Amino acid sequence: MKKFHIDEPREIGKRRDRVSRKELNMVKDDLTEVVVRKKIREMVKQELKEEAGMKSDIKKMEKMADNIVKQMEKLNDLFRRVHKPKTNDSVLYNTMKDWDHLARKVSREYGGWFGFVKDSDYVK
Repeated sequence: MKKFHIDEPREIGKRRDRVSRKELNMVKDDLTEVVVRKKIREMVKQELKEEAGMKSDIKKMEKMADNIVKQMEKLNDLFRRVHKPKTNDSVLYNTMKDWDHLARKVSREYGGWFGFVKDSDYVK
């Protein structure tokens, strides 16, 4: 705000404009609101960047899980080709069935989890 100066002819005889406390508080509130809005925008932008990173991490995890399931199935196929388990050899047959069951269970668990994560609030 400009102060009264005696050398300026335009200011001689003029009254100083005064700002009431109420007006001053209104201006402060408006400025605070502008600053808060700016900070909120920055925070939202930061959150969006972090969430985008989460989506890519989830996709990487899902690909890794798919690879694990595929490798388990390949291992089971290799086991069948090498050992050719039959029902009369209970150890080989039970091992083959246990591994098949394990591969199906892992596939179901991974698929269920990633299906849940995609539909939930954990990833936006």
